[in-house]
Amino acid sequence: MALIVIYAAGMAMLFAPFLGELLIPVYCYMAVLAMMCIIATQRKSTNNFVIYGALLFLASDSVLACNMFVSPMAGQDYVVMFTYYGAQFFILYGFLKYKYSKSA
Repeated sequence: MALIVIYAAGMAMLFAPFLGELLIPVYCYMAVLAMMCIIATQRKSTNNFVIYGALLFLASDSVLACNMFVSPMAGQDYVVMFTYYGAQFFILYGFLKYKYSKSA
């Protein structure tokens, strides 16, 4: 949990000089994204797939933000799509695995 807060604070400091009037909306989104990851780490489950998905989603949005606010990166489209779809898969798989393991 502390690592997620440290990561979000580091990203906030990295982006701050580039945000201008988007500072408050971007910081609000970063706070929501960090809370999503923290909540994912606090769920009571026998599998960690939802956590992996939340962290991949954080990575995907981090790459998008770096590309948009700091500096364009070569191949970022591939990285974003890989991490985004990976995040969706792990979140869904973890949820379904948890749901169906409880009903068995």
